[in-house]
Amino acid sequence: MGSFKQHQDPDSLGFKSASFFDKARQEFRLNLQSVKAVCFECGNEFDTVMVGGVAVGASDDTGHTFCTDGCATAFTVRRNNERKMARIAQVKESIDQMLRHAGVPESLVHARFFNFKYQNNLTGDEKVVLIAGKNSGVGKSHLAVAILANSMLTDGLGGYFVTPRMFSHYKGHVQETVAELSNCPILIIDDLGSEKPTEAVKSSLYDIINNRTSNYRKTIVTTNLSPEEVVGIYGQRIYSRISCGSIVTVDGEDMRRG
Repeated sequence: MGSFKQHQDPDSLGFKSASFFDKARQEFRLNLQSVKAVCFECGNEFDTVMVGGVAVGASDDTGHTFCTDGCATAFTVRRNNERKMARIAQVKESIDQMLRHAGVPESLVHARFFNFKYQNNLTGDEKVVLIAGKNSGVGKSHLAVAILANSMLTDGLGGYFVTPRMFSHYKGHVQETVAELSNCPILIIDDLGSEKPTEAVKSSLYDIINNRTSNYRKTIVTTNLSPEEVVGIYGQRIYSRISCGSIVTVDGEDMRRG
């Protein structure tokens, strides 16, 4: 059998002698320097020691010194909240820019559910929303943009904001326009009935709405017209499609006055 030889001499194992460690501990104590430090969070002065030129204290990943762990925690919470608010501000600005790119007028860029004047029961999951009301300026377009903004924020979806009057500008690009507006994730058709549509415009509008409703793409239409007026101007085929989902009636005073 083999034998085990116990070494009695620390130096034979490569260890330093006890006197070396005593000397090191003594030098460490001599290098400690009592100082006054200021807490980064509460501003109170407290007693601590300097080691290697750094004040000993409860420090976070930034290297700040705190008088207690409580102050270090308070700073971390406050810093995280500030970062969260900064991220929210960045997201808000990003949504505003996305709405501008979608064609939303500057007066409606900040439209959201929380600053909508009236209560609504929309969940944001509706695929087709008809927002109607005979009066102008009561918030129909505001509510439509709020739905778009909410979808951008929660689902990351983009879209377009158009009016029927714009269709007259698409001459020569009708097929491309119909395809683009048929396939975008969200489409707002604002102020339906504010123009006298040509047969070509009504045909394009039907193609867009029919393609969208058939493929369950979110479509929001606002109008001052009654159902009978929509049918009389655009026909039953268009009305049946824009009214197949949620219908919201918004009436009240003109918010643009005063």
